[in-house]
Amino acid sequence: MSKAVSLIFDKSKIFYKREVNSTEFPEITSLGTDLKRFDFVIKTKVKTYLIETNFYNSSGSKLNETARSYSDLAPKINQYSNFEFV
Repeated sequence: MSKAVSLIFDKSKIFYKREVNSTEFPEITSLGTDLKRFDFVIKTKVKTYLIETNFYNSSGSKLNETARSYSDLAPKINQYSNFEFV
């Protein structure tokens, strides 16, 4: 999935970084000591988008756990007006 997303970004001439660690954003203190690696990061003048990509072709516990994890992570990042978790 990340390959497909990077091709879209490349075609649209969107500058991005791949596999960026959360330690590059020390201002996001709400993550505590949790180390998170984001699949993509896009910085604009207004906001930095921290992006995760996944693809599942069936349902199951892994999909549910991933969704639950992102539901917990999103508010921790989105509380900062200059960041958005996607």
